[in-house]
Amino acid sequence: MGMNPSSEPEIIGYQDGQAALHNTKAPPTLWRNVTFRRILYGYGISVFGDCFNGIAISLWVLQTTGSAKSMAAVQICNMAVSFLFGSVAGTVADRLDRRKLMLASDVFRGLMAVLIAVSLFGWHAPFPVVLLLLSLSMFSSLFQAPAFHASVASMVGREHIQQATGTIHMVDNLARISGLAAAGVAVAAFGGFVAILITGATFLLSAVCVLVAGRFPEVQRSINQQTTFAQEWRSSFGYIYRNP
Repeated sequence: MGMNPSSEPEIIGYQDGQAALHNTKAPPTLWRNVTFRRILYGYGISVFGDCFNGIAISLWVLQTTGSAKSMAAVQICNMAVSFLFGSVAGTVADRLDRRKLMLASDVFRGLMAVLIAVSLFGWHAPFPVVLLLLSLSMFSSLFQAPAFHASVASMVGREHIQQATGTIHMVDNLARISGLAAAGVAVAAFGGFVAILITGATFLLSAVCVLVAGRFPEVQRSINQQTTFAQEWRSSFGYIYRNP
């Protein structure tokens, strides 16, 4: 699906280590930028789904097993995956097609949510299997946010980057708060099975938003900015280690 060249920067490059936009024709207002608006909707829905999923699974585990240890195991598993693979996800997002990465992340998490629901309520899978599936879903979610944030500058242009950043923070906070609140209500009102299916629906809806947004502006690097995957990963991991 094509992108309107009159409303998007065509190329983002790097000069002396700094990002530089070329041939930028940004729209007069941020909200006339259809690509950014649709991607932002998808990002907000995805964040909502992540927060909804974490609380819904934890509450359902506590309700059905009565074990605080099992509920804690879900949270610990999520944090461990995020800590171990967060830097890898950021490095991958910097090197691959970000739109395809966001699509793959959303679709995979949507399918995993359906599989988790079926495993829990249809196959009665043991708890370690459920933890494994949750870990795979969490691992996939790590790629969505870095790919989105790394694409913002090329979508909106220099004129709107500050406004876009503020808007993203507002949407992020609203999505997190509403996701955490809605999860408890959904589990209490409809049960864990429906709650997990709602999670899957949010991820698939996020994928639809990314799909209809069209292609992202192309990202190019000068020769002196090209690095290996290992070099970028070490740099990213070092930053996280210095700024936990």
